[in-house]
Amino acid sequence: MFCTICGNEIKTGHHFCSVCGRATMFEEKRARTDRLPSFSNSHSLTMFEENRGEVPTFQQIMEKKKGQLDQISKVKSLEREDRFMKKKKTELVKINVGIAHLVKGEIKAKRSTLMPVKVPKSASKGIVQRTAIDKHMAHNCNLPCNEEWQLVYPDFQKVDNIPGTSDFFTVEKYKESIGKSYARVNLFLCRTEDLQGIYNYF
Repeated sequence: MFCTICGNEIKTGHHFCSVCGRATMFEEKRARTDRLPSFSNSHSLTMFEENRGEVPTFQQIMEKKKGQLDQISKVKSLEREDRFMKKKKTELVKINVGIAHLVKGEIKAKRSTLMPVKVPKSASKGIVQRTAIDKHMAHNCNLPCNEEWQLVYPDFQKVDNIPGTSDFFTVEKYKESIGKSYARVNLFLCRTEDLQGIYNYF
């Protein structure tokens, strides 16, 4: 070790320079400082930053969180829409179904036979017909159970398509076509034999 004042060599174990008298403790402290890594060099700083990784800013964190919340909100919205559509598809409504029969070559509605029947809005002709038959059979033990029945409109035409269109029958479509509430939708069950008897009568 050399003295930084006069340049004289200081022997190990001596605490002062033998020429100028400078204390060796200052030289030892300087030597230790020189051995520490220097961060004044830009390359060293870059290496340090790469090792510790880049810390995201508050704005970046909030933007990422907002993106995650938006994604969750979108998924929840799709789930709610899916549940709504399923509920709408299976929502039950009440319509009225009565009994019609052949009287002197003419189909007429039997009085006091209209009964409320619960069916889905999207119910087709077959579903309405089966539900109505079961309802009438349950409340009228005199109704012949071995007969073949047809579902007919109030004008006693067979239910197939929505009147005036080529659309297949559903309760919802028929209700919209007549412009009435479900509670005022009236249909009838008529025996196939009676429908055929119209033509045989003449």
